[in-house]
Amino acid sequence: MATKAPATAAQKTWSFVGRIFQTGKSIPSIKNMDTDDGAPRVSRTDADYKYASGAGPNAAGLSTLEKNRVRSRHEYLTNEYVHRAKQIRTAYTVGGGLRPHIKGDPNLQRLWDAFVINSDPSGLLDFYAQQALAFGEQLEGGEVIALPRNRLPEDGLPVPLQIQLLESEHMPIGRIGGMPDNAIAGVELDLLQRPVAYWLYDRHPAEGYVLGTGVPSVKRYPADRVFHIFEPTRTGQLRGSAALSRVLSRIRNVENYEKADLMRKEVAALLGVAVKMPAADDDVAKVLGLKADDREEGQTWAMAPLEPGGIFGLPPGADISVVNPNDSSTGYKEAWQTRYFGVATGLGVPYFLLTGDFSNIEERSLRFAMIDFHRTVEADRRRLNHQLNRKVWRAFLDAAERAGWKPAPGKTRADFEVVEWIGEPLPHIHPVQEVTAQRDAIRSGLKTFAKSLQESGSDLETFIAEKQAENALLDAAGIILDCDPRHITKAGGAQDATETPTRTQRTA
Repeated sequence: MATKAPATAAQKTWSFVGRIFQTGKSIPSIKNMDTDDGAPRVSRTDADYKYASGAGPNAAGLSTLEKNRVRSRHEYLTNEYVHRAKQIRTAYTVGGGLRPHIKGDPNLQRLWDAFVINSDPSGLLDFYAQQALAFGEQLEGGEVIALPRNRLPEDGLPVPLQIQLLESEHMPIGRIGGMPDNAIAGVELDLLQRPVAYWLYDRHPAEGYVLGTGVPSVKRYPADRVFHIFEPTRTGQLRGSAALSRVLSRIRNVENYEKADLMRKEVAALLGVAVKMPAADDDVAKVLGLKADDREEGQTWAMAPLEPGGIFGLPPGADISVVNPNDSSTGYKEAWQTRYFGVATGLGVPYFLLTGDFSNIEERSLRFAMIDFHRTVEADRRRLNHQLNRKVWRAFLDAAERAGWKPAPGKTRADFEVVEWIGEPLPHIHPVQEVTAQRDAIRSGLKTFAKSLQESGSDLETFIAEKQAENALLDAAGIILDCDPRHITKAGGAQDATETPTRTQRTA
């Protein structure tokens, strides 16, 4: 009987790869495979990769969701730079609020303004402040839930609608309280894996010991009555993870490094004095109150603590030794900067905005960093508009109709279903150059005036109305400003009052 030739290295490799595809296991690096079963050799520095998980988007996130959320809240509460990062992201993304551009219906605009004032059930915030709170909570806790609450006529609200915000802890992680088998971490799915309902605690589960109410119960809410705000990072992800999760270990390392350096500073600041006394004769012993067995040369005596300007005497022949530890701390600034560069990157905030350190940064680098940050802000705004504002607007239209609102003549509700949400303008990096470039883009037809106004936090209809009112007041008072193109040219001369201003004069 013929013997089977030993398998070559290539045959072993392909056999191993075949087993991988059959079992669905992850494929280790072929370069490091030295055994027949394909087990890779793991170095000490790569030991963490040994436990890398190939779990799905929900299994991977839910396994550490609660732990990371608790640690994230702790850091936001105690770490000034983490708190600052949350403030920066919220201020740039929401600022004074993302506002709907309501066209052609002043009555609807007045109703919206009334809703903004009364949107918070607690009465502490208006709707634009709720936007900021929701976005900040999404950064800190990973997600936030907004519930539209319809109110009764006797509540006396111009628009019978309010928005209640709930922290992410209101949504349980496990399957409890009669949840069906198709519910994952509080999200109930249909056969097409679409959310059809959310299961929420009726009270914050961590507040029971304060209120004395015990363990809260869970309640099922239809998906169209729950606005779930979070940043999905994987397809099929149902729950959000705190933005701080990816840099928690780095932040902890920075804190430990600062504590260690502070300890070195404290040790280096210590100052001690050791006094070596000579053999005490009868007179010295009597003055010092020494016993017979203490009268030995070389004895070290305890003294009172040193004080500024203190004066004390010593017997003849006493030897004083000063103990002053050396400061061995070097490279602290470089190490601190390196670590917080990583923290700023993980939190999506420019390093100089996070730390206030603008040293060694050029204007070109500053502009590039801010342009990149503005892209992050625009992405955050789009997601907040889609997950929160768009849904709040539809609930507002329903409530406005219950309050008696009807579309203006010639319009239907469908004309108001979709509105444009306009945020505060992002600050200029170089105002002169940017305003000049914007003006040139409008004059050359590369950008519309309406788009430019939108980027400035306004809209064309509002601008026209405000400009007409402003011009009317100036004309009534007989005031002519040197920036008014109706009367003054760009060069500073007076417009010809006998002729209608030409197109060039009007745009000068």
